[in-house]
Amino acid sequence: MEDQSFLFCFIQAAANSTIDQTKLFATKVERVYQSMPESVATFKMVFPTNGFAGMVTKPFSERKRGIQAIQMDASMKSAQIPGVRAITIVPPSFPGAGAALPGHLDIARPESAGRLAAGAPDH
Repeated sequence: MEDQSFLFCFIQAAANSTIDQTKLFATKVERVYQSMPESVATFKMVFPTNGFAGMVTKPFSERKRGIQAIQMDASMKSAQIPGVRAITIVPPSFPGAGAALPGHLDIARPESAGRLAAGAPDH
């Protein structure tokens, strides 16, 4: 999992929630993110029963914790907000279906195959 200095949160409220109730929950999640020392910017988008939020962190070189530690901390704090389910994730480096499906990567560089292979893991 690559540290891209970004977290994403899925917010799930009760099926009968109004948009105002869900907005309140999303604001509480956003406040959790804003309270973290690594936070630079936050955002949220809300619908009647769900929404999402995100946090951009300081660059890795300016932080004491990696993105996984920040994710765990944010998850624990968000889990204490009553009335909502907040699922904090670190987005994958490459978009797609995740680790369950194979992927394909094209490297468009004028490097030799030997030079590229030197940096590849042995599998």
